Amino acid sequence: MKRILSFLWGMMLCLYIQAQFPYGTTGLLHMPTADMQQDKTVMVGGSYLHEGATPAKWNYNTYNYYLNITILPFLEVGYTCTLFRIAMPGMGLPEKFRNQDRQFSLRLRAIQEGQFWQHMPAVVIGGNDVLTTLGVQNQDYINSSETGNGYWNRWYLSAGIYFKIHLK
Repeated sequence: MKRILSFLWGMMLCLYIQAQFPYGTTGLLHMPTADMQQDKTVMVGGSYLHEGATPAKWNYNTYNYYLNITILPFLEVGYTCTLFRIAMPGMGLPEKFRNQDRQFSLRLRAIQEGQFWQHMPAVVIGGNDVLTTLGVQNQDYINSSETGNGYWNRWYLSAGIYFKIHLK
């Protein structure tokens, strides 16, 4: 028994664990960062989204899955599908996951860390659900251009730098 527990403990220490990427793009949960994945990196995954992490219109827990590709050292594109529930009372069907919201994400590194001087931060411009725009009407999320719903629409500018501290 002791050997089995030691083996399981050793396996847990060897696993490479990454923070959850709910949008399928590089970042810290719902906060974008200026970090970029290495060139030619492909990320495929899925996330559990608590109702507190979803738009106000969604009052239930849901899931998503994504594909993210870093095409060039400065360009990252992603495709995310989030499941949502629909009830079909006319057909006598209960509310369950019957559809999905699709979104495209884009991240462009405008300035690389230390590009012009030693302590210059990296700057990334990005957006989620970039093909739609968000409008607000009656406390409900709708797309003002009527080409989509814009649930996850956001644009951002992020800057970041790493500092090395040498301790003796």
